Amino acid sequence: MEANLYMRISDMKKFVCKWILFIVCMLVVDYAFGILFDYLRNHAKGGPTLNDTYVSKNCDADILVLGSSRAAHHYDPDILDSIGGKAFNGGMDGMGIVLGLGRYLLCAEKHVPKVVIYEITPEFDYMVYGNNPSKYLHYLRPYYKNASIKAIFDRLESRFEQLKMVSNIYCNNSKLLANIGDFIIKRENVRGFYPQTGTMNIVPKFNNNSFESIELDSLKLGLMQSLISETSRFGSKLYFAISPRYFEKRPSMILSMYLPALELAKENGIPVLDNMFIPNLSDNPQMFTDYVHMNYKGSKVYSHMVKNRIYSDCPNLVCK
Repeated sequence: MEANLYMRISDMKKFVCKWILFIVCMLVVDYAFGILFDYLRNHAKGGPTLNDTYVSKNCDADILVLGSSRAAHHYDPDILDSIGGKAFNGGMDGMGIVLGLGRYLLCAEKHVPKVVIYEITPEFDYMVYGNNPSKYLHYLRPYYKNASIKAIFDRLESRFEQLKMVSNIYCNNSKLLANIGDFIIKRENVRGFYPQTGTMNIVPKFNNNSFESIELDSLKLGLMQSLISETSRFGSKLYFAISPRYFEKRPSMILSMYLPALELAKENGIPVLDNMFIPNLSDNPQMFTDYVHMNYKGSKVYSHMVKNRIYSDCPNLVCK
């Protein structure tokens, strides 16, 4: 009887020791992965990893572009430099206000941009578009320990989900291949600008007057208001921008899906670069790759227009 009890106690001790050893090994591996990911990001030779690291850790941009794909593909930093400072395009396909606010806050902690151009994309900025906010946090996870970024997570993620952020592997698990690729392959530093090639083959037909009513996302709207508040607090001049879409003729009214952004701008005194329709650009399929994205030729024309408008407000970045 005593021998059996002793054996059970001994087995229990071995079991506990194995679990402790396993946990210690996992902690060591997780810590090592954290060092590895930091090294890959800090020594990236190009691609999205270099751009992400620049905005998040080394930002010195005077003119910062934010938004989704229509930001990343429509604003040429080489042209915007002519305003009188260094421009950087911090847009990212399929993202929007969640990443935009996070990137602005990370940048402003290092260097406050004098001008912020925020390209409005209703689906990603204030519309109910999918039910999983986690996908918009993808590029912010490595910076969760930053207080400003954690505050964004607090608004979008449950406490249980945030517990996972303790793990370096979890924060970076979807980026390993991209980080390794950008570490190995040297690419031209395009400062976040990814111009599109090709032209439209099929001209779309749709009603230009208005779209169906939209459902607003209160969380995203709150983050839009936070961007307005934070740029004001830091002293950046914020512009809302609506870059050209393809239209055969001028719409009789601003598309209804943009009205919430225009109302938000009016309430807070934010200037709007409303260039949804530009004659000889918006009605020219040779300037577009599809009906919402301009190609390189179109983006150059548009970037010059944005540069001229902002320069008239902020010559040499002395903003009014």
